[in-house]
Amino acid sequence: MYHPTSNTQGNGVTPDIKNIPELYERMEGLGVVQVTDVRRAEEQEREVDHEVERERQVERPPKVRPARHVIHEDIRTFVETGEIPSSSTHIHPLFYPTGISEELASSVEWSPSPLSTEDFAITTENSNGMCLTDYLRPVNWILSGGSGKERTIIVISPHEANGLLPIIRERKLVRLHVYAPRVTASMRSFSHLTSYSIPESPIQMWSTPLHARTELNVFAGQLYFDTREDYESVCVLLALIMAHPGAEYSEVDGFVPPEYRTGGVSPFKKSRIQLLKKLIELRRKGIGYDRTHLGQVLNARPLS
Repeated sequence: MYHPTSNTQGNGVTPDIKNIPELYERMEGLGVVQVTDVRRAEEQEREVDHEVERERQVERPPKVRPARHVIHEDIRTFVETGEIPSSSTHIHPLFYPTGISEELASSVEWSPSPLSTEDFAITTENSNGMCLTDYLRPVNWILSGGSGKERTIIVISPHEANGLLPIIRERKLVRLHVYAPRVTASMRSFSHLTSYSIPESPIQMWSTPLHARTELNVFAGQLYFDTREDYESVCVLLALIMAHPGAEYSEVDGFVPPEYRTGGVSPFKKSRIQLLKKLIELRRKGIGYDRTHLGQVLNARPLS
């Protein structure tokens, strides 16, 4: 930072000093023949704040071609008659892409599960709708028919909702419901499927079974519970420690194996927490959700 003064940096006694006789004489008496400009001889030390340049890289899924929309005869028959054909091959359990639909169907408490059409499940070409992908379609349109616990609930695509609407209005054997998962605490709940339906359904005559509502909300990516009952239902479904007070053992993620359970019935014999975390992460597309109701539950943290 400091270095010797070169001969070129000073040019003798400055003219300003020569104008002060007393000072000039005193300097001559001391033998000072040259004055160096300190500002030129000394390099000022500067504090440099090294900035780290960061550029966010968004990793998007690979480009693919969208699947061609098809309204299959199976769902058309359901709208026209109120019943699903026994030989239907284009209407599947809603959780079919996750691989846990058979476990849900094996439990009396958690069946019948909500269904979905192939046009809803298959969103891209060369896809069969049998696994979770980056191109999950949001749940927004639902058909319902029947009554009580055996009520049929089918999630359909927007294309199917638009194409089947005239038949729904004419036959009035099934209802078309508007739905959206509750992803903020202040958002209105659509869980009971009573917000808007065609034809209109009297609230006092309509009720979505708790097990179907729970499964529908989990698959759709609902982050906030409407009631304490909804919270407890999810805990029972996933066999979490919160639903089994006094359980002597639970796994790291809060899952309680069948032999240690003390509470409600769950269809799962092994933990499905990581699978559901993957599902919710695909729904959120990189947006965090750990502080939400569902985020805390999936991390085995009880709600107060």
